[in-house]
Amino acid sequence: GDRGKMAGLLNGSLRLFGEARRRELAVGVVAFASRAHLLLRASCDELRFRSRLKTVTPAGRTAMAPPIRLATRLLRRRPGEKTILLITDGMPDDPAATLEAARLA
Repeated sequence: GDRGKMAGLLNGSLRLFGEARRRELAVGVVAFASRAHLLLRASCDELRFRSRLKTVTPAGRTAMAPPIRLATRLLRRRPGEKTILLITDGMPDDPAATLEAARLA
């Protein structure tokens, strides 16, 4: 169910955070369902990352374009290489808008 999926999301995200830290990268979190919202600006603080990630709950539809656009705006002015990792069920509510947001990112 959703509880098992969310536990898997948390565990996998914590492993990704650990790998990013080993590579000296900062990590931010944008949560999304029907809308996108910033949970954590790029940070190296694992406790803050963990606590913010635990607030994510499944709700609404999968609007993928808004979080891609938000992440792109937040990363635009940061120097160096940047990566957007989208963790999703893979079922966007608007595939064309999602592809366009990804292309622009």
